[in-house]
Amino acid sequence: LMGEIKQLREKFNAQHFSFTDSVVNSDMKYFRKLIQHLIDYNKELESPLKYILFIMVRSPHQMTEEDYQLISKLENVTFKVGIESGSQHIRQKMKKGFTEEDLSFFMQQISKYKIPIEILLMVGYP
Repeated sequence: LMGEIKQLREKFNAQHFSFTDSVVNSDMKYFRKLIQHLIDYNKELESPLKYILFIMVRSPHQMTEEDYQLISKLENVTFKVGIESGSQHIRQKMKKGFTEEDLSFFMQQISKYKIPIEILLMVGYP
């Protein structure tokens, strides 16, 4: 993936990359490596690249405070997260797979480390 990013930047002067195909933190081992590679690559550049990544709310034992610390080191990134509803009951019907406690921890960490996010919500879910 990093080879493709470098190639697109060099060939087309791409400055913005949006990962919309998958939730990048579904595999936390891969996610940690990806974030570290993006951090390292941006350090090499005069002007850091911009990234948009879709993530999901994970439990604190899956996505730890150390993960949020790592994320906070990545410049020019926005994370999109599909919370979908403020109602736990509705999220359970949607099979979102996270609890109120998971969401609370996620929001605390995002706020603590000043990580930019866009929250995706649905209106009128049956």
